Amino acid sequence: MAFTRASLEWAERSGGAFDATGGPLFDLWNRVRKNENVPTDEAIPDCMDTVGYDIVRVTENTVFLTEPGMRLGFGGIGKGFAADRAAAHLKAQGFPNFIIDAGGDLVIGGLRGGSFVAAFFM
Repeated sequence: MAFTRASLEWAERSGGAFDATGGPLFDLWNRVRKNENVPTDEAIPDCMDTVGYDIVRVTENTVFLTEPGMRLGFGGIGKGFAADRAAAHLKAQGFPNFIIDAGGDLVIGGLRGGSFVAAFFM
């Protein structure tokens, strides 16, 4: 649930620039790209009914997608989230010096002058 909440928080913080509910739009563009077309004027608004982080409802243990056809996709946040969690775990276990490569998303941490320094490259 923390992963879903983080994804929705980033969607809100970015004003929707990052939105884990964009799958129906990605599918539409992939379908028309195969035919070297663009979506029809009707197709995009039809998809928009199933897209929007602000119409996802989250309770303590449940994620509710409010429209039929909605879905969540975490490809845009998954590797970074996993790398951050791994870094926190290593640091908590007493390993302050580390490099985590999550398929090109890097988290680097270490001691410099007695202080912990971290860098994130996504």
